[in-house]
This record gives sequence, C-alpha cells and structure tokens, in this order.
Amino acid sequence: MLLYYLKHLKEIQPDIVHIISHGDEEAGLEIGNKKQEIEHYSLEELQKAFEVYQKRTGKTLELLVCNACNTHELCKKIVDTGYIKRAIGVEGPVEDKKDALYFTETFYEQFNKEENDLESIDSCLTDINDELSVTANHNYTTDKIYHLYIQGDPK
Repeated sequence: MLLYYLKHLKEIQPDIVHIISHGDEEAGLEIGNKKQEIEHYSLEELQKAFEVYQKRTGKTLELLVCNACNTHELCKKIVDTGYIKRAIGVEGPVEDKKDALYFTETFYEQFNKEENDLESIDSCLTDINDELSVTANHNYTTDKIYHLYIQGDPK
C-alpha cells in the first residue's frame, strides 16, 4: 500500500505531505487502505519510502505533517535521515478529534496567509499549542503538543 501512495506522490511531487492516522511511538503509523483495513508502517518503512521518493524525483520533501498520536519522535528521526526538510509531530495522544481538526484548519489557514517560512510555521504552532492548552476539555501532559523538527537542528 505504501507503494501506492509513493506512486501518487511521484506524480504530483507535493511540497507538503499531511498524514492523518493513528500513531504509536513504537509501531509507527497505522494507515487505512482502500479496503478500509489498517496497515502498520514502521519508522524504517517510512524512511525507506521517503528515500525512494527522493531518489525517484530528485526532490526533498519540504514538510511532513503527522497529525497522529505519539509521532514526535518518529518525525524527528525521519527528518534526521535527510529525506525530509521539516516535520511536525504530536507529543503524546491527540485527546480529541476536534483538536486534530482545529490543528489542521488553523495551521493551513495561517500557513496560506504567511510567507511559509520557518518563523511563520513555528509561530503558527505556538498559537495552536497555546490555544489547545487553554481551551481543551482535557489535560494534555505537556503545553507543547505539536512539535516542529528541522533538518540539521539539534533539538
């Protein structure tokens, strides 16, 4: 199934890939297929997929957004491979579907208005994290839910 997605990525060559799925710190991502079955993709499989994408297109993906639970370490490790310049991952669980939707709507609304540089992405994430920490109907274990990882940044 991952090859199916890669084929389409190669055809359109996007700057941003946004994945909405379930995430697990150890297992990676759980993505539904065309038969509505869940397929698991490990960190290694995802790294290989983006390596193949880069080799086939000659292009490094600008931004990977993983709007899924427990993807902050996965995003950091994928960025460290050099196949993706920046990635946004979630620390801990996304407690509510409304929070994931809020993130997506707000991020792209602000992202499209801004100059799409690192400062505007970081500023946007700060606004989102601040809003979620104040308005969420549950308690996140951290004030910074969504994290930005940048290639070459030691964070």
